[in-house]
Amino acid sequence: MVKKFLFAVLVSVSFYSNISAAEQYAVIHLDGVVNPVVSEYITNSINLAEEEGNSFIVLLIDTPGGWMDSMRDIIKSMHTSKIPVVTFTFPKGARAASAGGFIMLASNIAAMAPGTEIGAMHPVVMLPDFLKQQNDGETDNVMDKKILNDTVAYARSLAQKSGRNVKWAEDAVKNAVSSSYLEARKAGVIEIIADDIDDLMRKLDNRKIDFNGNPFTFSTTGINKKEYLMTWKEKAVNRLADPQLLFMLFIIAVVGIW
Repeated sequence: MVKKFLFAVLVSVSFYSNISAAEQYAVIHLDGVVNPVVSEYITNSINLAEEEGNSFIVLLIDTPGGWMDSMRDIIKSMHTSKIPVVTFTFPKGARAASAGGFIMLASNIAAMAPGTEIGAMHPVVMLPDFLKQQNDGETDNVMDKKILNDTVAYARSLAQKSGRNVKWAEDAVKNAVSSSYLEARKAGVIEIIADDIDDLMRKLDNRKIDFNGNPFTFSTTGINKKEYLMTWKEKAVNRLADPQLLFMLFIIAVVGIW
């Protein structure tokens, strides 16, 4: 009798735990420049969100862009995620520029808030002019073409995989084209325009997608939110990884050596 009672309790606990897990989604923040610190934080957060049984992930984006390698690491973690990743350019006035545009293209669902923008994904080599002048001009042109063509192919591949506008993705890289939230929706670059997180949840509810070859239906009625934030150590290191600060330190070092 005692054994049957304990078994019933364990079954009930397991049942309610599964319900609780299914009613929770993860929120991760991409706010600022994409760099190795941000990449590691997002990748670790995606893995943790999977382990803790979240139904899906919402990646909030407001970025001017950043490092290509770090961007690719984020996208790899999104593509290998066991749960869908929704990107949302938010709040109003935010942007998904450069690397942010690639990350939006790679997501299972892409959403934007009113007053936001996406694009300007042309690769930029962050070297001072006096260093570029040290190299042969023809060599520079070849390298520029290789980087551009590789980046165009990557953007095209992401758009093809997610079923989004391939031509727009190419133009965003080749010609640094940018689009407003309305233009992006009309061009087939994003799927949803939402005022805020609550509005996004309403518009996601019962939406069906093909997730890694399997059907997935978003169920967001009464769902709970769990945020995955940077630790204070990650925030401190992230400040030191700011490109403008690094460039200033580089110039100081060059002047010091001279």
